[in-house]
Amino acid sequence: MNIMDDVSEHCIGCGACACSCPKQAINMVFKDGFLYPTVDKNKCVECGICLKECPAVNRNECYEISEAYVAVTKNDKVYESSTSGGVFAEIAIYFLRKYSAVICGAAWTSDYMVEHILIDKEEELNKIQGSKYVQSRTDKVFPEIKELLKFGKHVLFSGTPCQIAALKDFLKESYCNLLCVDIVCHGVPSPQMLQNHIKKLTKSEGGYNVTFRTKDKYDRYGFNLVLSQGTKEKMLISGNIDPYFRLFINNYIFREACYSCKYACSMRIGDITIGDCGNSEIYIERLPYRTLSTVYPITDRGKKVWEEIKVSFDFLTVNKDIEIAANSQLTRPSVRPKERDFIYSSNEDISLLAQRCLGKVTNRIKMKERVKRIIPEKKRKRLVRTLKRVIGK
Repeated sequence: MNIMDDVSEHCIGCGACACSCPKQAINMVFKDGFLYPTVDKNKCVECGICLKECPAVNRNECYEISEAYVAVTKNDKVYESSTSGGVFAEIAIYFLRKYSAVICGAAWTSDYMVEHILIDKEEELNKIQGSKYVQSRTDKVFPEIKELLKFGKHVLFSGTPCQIAALKDFLKESYCNLLCVDIVCHGVPSPQMLQNHIKKLTKSEGGYNVTFRTKDKYDRYGFNLVLSQGTKEKMLISGNIDPYFRLFINNYIFREACYSCKYACSMRIGDITIGDCGNSEIYIERLPYRTLSTVYPITDRGKKVWEEIKVSFDFLTVNKDIEIAANSQLTRPSVRPKERDFIYSSNEDISLLAQRCLGKVTNRIKMKERVKRIIPEKKRKRLVRTLKRVIGK
């Protein structure tokens, strides 16, 4: 039996099949930049367990969004270390303090890959905070999570909806001591593509800290690729200029399965769904100059957790339909560009690929990004308002 005969391009690379194989006949290997299962025919006994635990084949129970909030943590330290409003970090802190729980999330490896790890201390939380715009490896933690749950340990798992589907398929049963937080996912690019890109930029095999979002006085959203190492001057490249970021934002480099993702909808698989707020500007008067998260408590368990932690946030109850409409991946998967056909079969440098797909970065864009790093955001906005008044007169 070859699981790929049944799954093909719908494979999400979660590794649930490899974890569940009783004969250890399945290994996860890179193909076209992504992990896929390969089967050792000499070990395979065709039991079919791999397909029974495959989220690409099965459909887990999902629940409709019934309520929505925009929120930002009151804790400045948590806010500064979070991508948006600090919701995941606050949930994790709550679980660590109340249950002495184990938290599972995505972390950078020393060689510029991303994989899910387990932590059980607040001081380790920074490892799994922040956006990682690349696919994270999950197969190594699934068996560990199962053992923890069996022994009654509380576990908080954060990941993409398909990763949560994979975990649930692997576990086979529901656990009241497991809380799953799914993120609104636009698609996952290739780990190998990003790894090669960072190695080229840093001229190193590892050792640099990688950040995809920065939050400072110049830009509260901070879509930048930042590479830093010790006391060396950090390398900051705007998402509008960096080729990997440009290809990611415009949907060119996602895993094939992402373009037909059955979880990119308002029916959610996690207990709580979180994501960037797509309508921050409408709430700016009540939550000024803060990067906001949207929170969708989904299940009864998720709603109970939100009720207990919401005191840690400045938050607003908002119209769920307006927020869903502001985030397209809550209604449909990302659209597959025709150029995706050659992206991973080409040997072209990533800069040339970005130029081929999106054109050159114009001097106007370069100048705009330079200005953004000189004039703080609040001053820029005041300047724009003043110019509009003058022009209006």
